[in-house]
Amino acid sequence: MKNNDENSHIYDVIVIGSGISGIMSLKHLQEEGVTNILCLDKNAQPFGVWNEKNHPGVLPSTYTVSSKLYMTITDFPMPEEVAEFPHQSSILKYYYSYAKHFDVLKYVKQNTRVLKVYKENGIWNIETDKNIYYSKNSRTESTFDEFSEYVCIRNIKVLIIVFKLIEGTASYSSRGLSRSLRNP
Repeated sequence: MKNNDENSHIYDVIVIGSGISGIMSLKHLQEEGVTNILCLDKNAQPFGVWNEKNHPGVLPSTYTVSSKLYMTITDFPMPEEVAEFPHQSSILKYYYSYAKHFDVLKYVKQNTRVLKVYKENGIWNIETDKNIYYSKNSRTESTFDEFSEYVCIRNIKVLIIVFKLIEGTASYSSRGLSRSLRNP
């Protein structure tokens, strides 16, 4: 695994996953003045399952089963011309507009699979198939102190792993996690 000066930089927060939850996390961090952030995603394109080019991704014929009222991001209204139950391409276009409006895609590194996350000497180590990335775990004078201790993972299925990591009782391995999710 290669590591270089660019990737030995210590970030305030590293978000894993550039689905809409990851993108919204970047937007909210940025609003709080946290710009020393990185988002890692295994897919070649952002927006997770809503991008048909990703795996897994929606089928080209997919329409939402939720109305646009429930799909709308509170501080970024969906265009009026979008159908009540939008096609996936409308959702994807809307998400791209959101990301462009709030200028958050600059933090995203695509085609980067996270293999392992662990804490060592007070620093989060995020090992990927390309490099090791670091996120600090110390209180600072910033206005967003509570986020300096976290690695944000987008998938709700791994939320329990995050809590165990924070408590120092576990580490994360993508191989072990996928096995444990298949055989609960």
